Amino acid sequence: MRPIQDATEHLSRAKRNITLAVVEIERTHEYFRISSMCYDVINAGIKSRSYTEFFDAMERLSSARKFFIAHREIKSSGTAIMNIDQLLKRALNMCLAEMQSLLELCGDSVEFTEGAYQGVNPMEDEIAESFHELSTTLNNNNEMGYFEAYSTVRIDNIRKQLDSSLRHLGLAGTGGKVLLAMDGIAPMNVPYVPGSHPLQQYYTLAVEILAGEELMWAFAFPNDSSEENLTCFANIVHFVVSELAQVLTAVSRDSKESAKRAGVLSQSNALLLRLDLMDLLLSRYDELKEHAALGNGQPNTGAADHNRAYAELLQLRSQLVETSMGSATDMLEGVILGMGPLSSAQDTCDLHPVTGHVLHCAKELATFKSVYGRVYIIFVS
Repeated sequence: MRPIQDATEHLSRAKRNITLAVVEIERTHEYFRISSMCYDVINAGIKSRSYTEFFDAMERLSSARKFFIAHREIKSSGTAIMNIDQLLKRALNMCLAEMQSLLELCGDSVEFTEGAYQGVNPMEDEIAESFHELSTTLNNNNEMGYFEAYSTVRIDNIRKQLDSSLRHLGLAGTGGKVLLAMDGIAPMNVPYVPGSHPLQQYYTLAVEILAGEELMWAFAFPNDSSEENLTCFANIVHFVVSELAQVLTAVSRDSKESAKRAGVLSQSNALLLRLDLMDLLLSRYDELKEHAALGNGQPNTGAADHNRAYAELLQLRSQLVETSMGSATDMLEGVILGMGPLSSAQDTCDLHPVTGHVLHCAKELATFKSVYGRVYIIFVS
């Protein structure tokens, strides 16, 4: 009986091995057929299919790719990998395009309600759900291009908002050039009234846009602290800060020669205007700094990209401080030198116009006592 039992056991083992070999052959054959089986699904595009069907095809392609990489000894495995890679690349590009389409459906990140700008998250729940599915699939396939797509679309949206604001406020010149404060957007023939400069609205809009963008970013990428994601938001912040710097520093672009040629009223207005904008910058400077530091309250020192916005913000503050102090010096020199010659209309005044303009400036300066003190501390430090 023993010989029969041994023979039976050998036969059973051989049968099991043959069965396993057949299964493995069938699985290998199926992997070879994956490309042709998934071709129609991928070729039809993600919009013509449900996400589930499209993502399932991508998962099958990924599994087949892993198999052939692990079994390169199989004949034609290289060709199979090449075909799979081509399909996967096409599918990933479709996912990126779909994600960009979803992002373009998101509106502005700021609303004007009750007479004030308010940052809001423009991404609706339905869009967010699809966005999260796409980002998960792309991430699983090591395709990080969606972070760049996100920042590109959002920056384009922000640019349109800010450009529209410049035109609406009358700050945009020909060819998209920003008008300079000393070139007419702050009238220099009448005393300047603090708080009246249109850049006040532009600045507030930019700060609230960033607040809304941070809400959307946190909603789109919850609990994602990856370097790619942080860089994504850092690029958005840097763009807004750069636009602010370009516009706000326009008030300091008049040359020393033109400043000397200007009358005392212009010098007075320039000083008040710059202190006004400096007060505005400092009033929400901490908010901008937090955005520039990616919300952690301190400038990120891990990567250069994360520091660009923070560095430019510091430079903007320094430049406005220097021009504010410079305006005070220019005005003082103007008074000492007796700038602002009398005209026939001014001859009828009881006070010399230099005295009148200086008195107006001195009166308005009282409202800037706090900000001037801060400016001076920054200037000497």
